[in-house]
Amino acid sequence: MEFIFKDEDLKILNFIKANTPNNIWNNFIEYIFDYDKFYFSLEIYCAAKFKLDNISEQYAMATRIKFVEETFQSEAAEMLCSNESILNIEMVRSLLVFEPHSEIKGTKNPSYSNGSFQINPELVSTSKTSNKCLVDIGLLLELKNKNLNCFILENDEDFSVNEFHMSKNFKQDKCDLYQFIKI
Repeated sequence: MEFIFKDEDLKILNFIKANTPNNIWNNFIEYIFDYDKFYFSLEIYCAAKFKLDNISEQYAMATRIKFVEETFQSEAAEMLCSNESILNIEMVRSLLVFEPHSEIKGTKNPSYSNGSFQINPELVSTSKTSNKCLVDIGLLLELKNKNLNCFILENDEDFSVNEFHMSKNFKQDKCDLYQFIKI
């Protein structure tokens, strides 16, 4: 299964890169690129559900970008920056692989391990399981004064706070999990 950005999405991302948004907002499940009479929303959604065995199921989270033809009204969003040029946009892609839980033998109480994992799709040639999703999980933005990681970390159901997850060597540290594709 693939849940990746389409040509229309790439046109939107090129527009965002070429036209500085008035503001960039975040409200945990979406990033908003605010212009005068419209905005673009980068939002998280549940792309697929996998029933792995009789007791467990897991979800593949992905992002999509939408054009909204109305003025953005902030109710619970935090403004991250205002009138700041976007110097670079990279799509962030990952391969999510879902495997059934397996019982850990030799423990007093029943314990199970999760064989599911996430990996940079460039590092995998094949996978035994059919329970896998290639997903675009968001964007990495390079702004004039800071970087924003507008992508899902570890297949979570919300966007994590940027300041806690960005380091100087972030892309190098996470290159085994994520593919960074320059727009």
